[in-house]
Amino acid sequence: MPTHAWFRVDEAHPIAEHAVACPQRRLTTAEVRAGAPQRPALVWQSTPAGDVLASNGAPAWYDQTGEEHTARAWTWQHTATGRRHSAAQPDYDTAYLPLDTDADRAPVIELLREARYTGRHWLALDLDPGQQHLITSDAVRLLDHRDQIAPPNARWVAATVSADAVGHGWYPALIADGYRIGPDDVIARFNRASVEQMVLDLIERHADDNPATDPMPGELAVLGFDADALVVSWERDDGSHTWLHEIDRVYPDEQGLYAVGAYLWPWQTVVKEAVSSQRPPLRRTAEVRRRRRQARISSDLRQARSGSRPNAATCGHPRRRLQPQRERIRVAYLPLPQRRNRTGRSAPPSLLLKGAVDHWPAFSPRFLPMISTRP
Repeated sequence: MPTHAWFRVDEAHPIAEHAVACPQRRLTTAEVRAGAPQRPALVWQSTPAGDVLASNGAPAWYDQTGEEHTARAWTWQHTATGRRHSAAQPDYDTAYLPLDTDADRAPVIELLREARYTGRHWLALDLDPGQQHLITSDAVRLLDHRDQIAPPNARWVAATVSADAVGHGWYPALIADGYRIGPDDVIARFNRASVEQMVLDLIERHADDNPATDPMPGELAVLGFDADALVVSWERDDGSHTWLHEIDRVYPDEQGLYAVGAYLWPWQTVVKEAVSSQRPPLRRTAEVRRRRRQARISSDLRQARSGSRPNAATCGHPRRRLQPQRERIRVAYLPLPQRRNRTGRSAPPSLLLKGAVDHWPAFSPRFLPMISTRP
């Protein structure tokens, strides 16, 4: 029975390119057991620290610590025993994946190269002991999302979680009881309402124009919806320009929950006493701000309809001028880097963010110049 091992494409692809570019190959245990010819290949190995992918190219690739450079599998860990999930089985702890030959489909190296330009972020390997230590190309899946985050029999319990990547906001979630990703990294799933609030809170943080508090590029995640899929991006910069780089997509599962940030950043549980004693959750404060703005703007709109033009004092912001025909916002857009299709040509940018609210006063005045309105 095959078992899945999940790797990040941006971590596995450079190792595959190393195997193809090297002038010589190393003889590996996996190659001998598979009885395969010596070709550029990735070698899957099960180690005490977890499953990894390595190159069979020579000279070998070593990192700064002197260890062989590998791509590790992103998987869960049992909290009580500390054991990580592995595809290894008795007499099956390594396998051989050729990169440049295949009779039925494109070579694996070409699939990996294409994945970098088509928004497929995850490499899933179906490891089957019945294949005699050989991984064929039909066992390789390249996906834009991850559809397995925890064991199928995991029990989910309610908790409040927080993360640096979302500006230390606190959100209700279901976490996998008895499983984790890192020492303090829980596996969390959120309902749609919590995810929409997360999107709005991050919009407000990114709209902060105060030099003392505004986030640096890459400090906070950028979240937005493309239909039902949640697009996860990071800001990147080269010193003069800043752009968005998509790193994952999250789709709702059978229960309609989103595993936001799973295997991307650490979620930590927050003690309920600390939540209630230190400060109210972000969802509550955002709702208070929204209602206050809506009450103030509703009064201004009544004045505008009656013929009296609201001034800067009544609007609450010196640069804002209310327009009655734009009383409601239906969709808010953020630019995304264009994807490239198989031929390398630019494809139309995806719709990133659909507003989770109907009334435009829910948005911070600082963010109004950044959104597009549809009357």
